[in-house]
Formats: sequence, C-alpha cells, structure tokens
Amino acid sequence: MQADLFDSSSSRSSLANDSQGAFFDRYRLSIRLDKALLLFIAMLMVNVFVYCRGVDSGKQAAQAPLQEVTEVPVESEPIKPIEMIPPLPTEIGGLQITEIQPSREKLPPDVSTADETQAKPHGKYTIQIVTYKSQQSVDQQVQKLASKGYQGFVIPSGKYLQVCVNAFNERREAMSALRDLQLHGLAPPDAFVRPMSR
Repeated sequence: MQADLFDSSSSRSSLANDSQGAFFDRYRLSIRLDKALLLFIAMLMVNVFVYCRGVDSGKQAAQAPLQEVTEVPVESEPIKPIEMIPPLPTEIGGLQITEIQPSREKLPPDVSTADETQAKPHGKYTIQIVTYKSQQSVDQQVQKLASKGYQGFVIPSGKYLQVCVNAFNERREAMSALRDLQLHGLAPPDAFVRPMSR
C-alpha cells in the first residue's frame, strides 16, 4: 500500500530510460554491410566521372589553337646608354693619391700565406690542432708552431682552413706527439689525430 502511495526513485529512473531508449530507437541510423558497399561504389563512380571530365577538358585546352599575342604599343622614353663612372681623382686637397699594390717582397720570410704554405708532409696521420675561417688566424697559428719547432701546415676544407701539425706513419706516434703538444699548451683539449687525407 505504501508503495502505491509513494513513487520510488528507481521507478522514475526506469521510466526515463524507457523514454530515452524509445527516442534513440526511433532515430537510430543503422547501416548494414550491403548499404555501406553500395555507398562506397557510388562515391567511387562519382570520383571517376569527375576525373574523366577534368582530363577531357585538359585535352581540349591543349588542342585548342593558341591565341596570337598582339603587341600593344607602349609609348616610353628611349633607353639611355649607361654612363661610365668617371675615374677617381688623383689629387685631393693637395694630396697625391696613388693606388697601392700588394707586394710579397716586403713580407717577412717567416710569414706564410695560403699560396706559400709549405707542401703537405707525407705520412698516414697528422694532428689537427684547430680550424679557422680567416687566413690571418691560420698564419699566426702556423708561426707559433714553427717557433716551437713543429711543422705546421694547412688543409683547406671548403671555406674552412684546418691547421695541422707534422705527419706520422703510425697512429701511436701521432697520439704521443698530441699529448706533448697539449702539455706544452700548443694544442687545445679538442685537438685530435686524423688521417692525412679524408
């Protein structure tokens, strides 16, 4: 009797679920395998049709004669010839200006340049000390090595110049010389033994 007078919460929730279930049952979208297969085939046919139409219109455009391009007269000023830059003055304010030509004769004999660098010594291994971009830094490093009795030379690598020391026939000789160079402060900690040619 009490159950008839008072609604319980469980009965309310079951009614709500029933009405919700009925809504989803009415509007449920169910696709069976045969419907999905037919839909896929229809979309494939539409894509093939669109592709064929594009190919046909492309062929027609390629076969159509090109329209002749007619020149439209444009009124403009005639092209002026390029004027040459006048030569620089040889005298300014009473001072004579002369062109300075580099002279290799005035260089001290111990300075080496890229062209004058000693020939690469023969051997299988060498010690690569450092890599620079500027020739001036390379020259300073080679001079420093020469003053300490080591034969420094340069191996160019693209836009970089690799400063190397001596040539060795065996790797262990090169490793020993590398340790000596590092002890005397002539080689940084990242200097290494490398093959003479790569």
